[in-house]
Amino acid sequence: LTPDTIIQYLYKTDFIRMDDKNKIQESIYKYRKHSGNKPFRENRLFESIRGNLRILLDQYLLVPDMDILHVSTYIKNVNSILKISEDNVILTTSPSHSIHMAGYFLSKKGLPWVADFRDPWDNYPETGHYELLNPIERMMEKMVIEQADAVISTTRTNTDNLVKKHSQISQKKFFTITNSYDKEKV
Repeated sequence: LTPDTIIQYLYKTDFIRMDDKNKIQESIYKYRKHSGNKPFRENRLFESIRGNLRILLDQYLLVPDMDILHVSTYIKNVNSILKISEDNVILTTSPSHSIHMAGYFLSKKGLPWVADFRDPWDNYPETGHYELLNPIERMMEKMVIEQADAVISTTRTNTDNLVKKHSQISQKKFFTITNSYDKEKV
């Protein structure tokens, strides 16, 4: 792929406007003219564009996180375990929050499901969200909370926030299990 091809694609798919496209192409032309057509800068431009596309994918298409791509594999692997196991409870723990989507679909088989939120889905340090800004993520969190038989959080504050946020759901579903250790074993 050449920078020109990438720029044309970005323009056709409305990622960049015409004036941005022209500025980028003009910069490439000026560089080629002054550098004797050396490819080094173009490679850096390509890497920059590719990096920005990855950010777009991460923030807008791979919701709630990149592990959403693996949910079908999780489900397939758990299904194979369920065929030979007599343990019939699903426990999903996050982050990454995509694992809860696997739990959601597996619970449709009638298996009890516990969703463990080690960190809140919103206000997660990695994203910096105070609340879920993406409506798809809000819908996913709601689906998870409604479908799970029990919801665990690691702090009382996080549990209270979930209860408040999902006030239509019985408080009996929410539990706090703090991170801890056994002093006798340490």
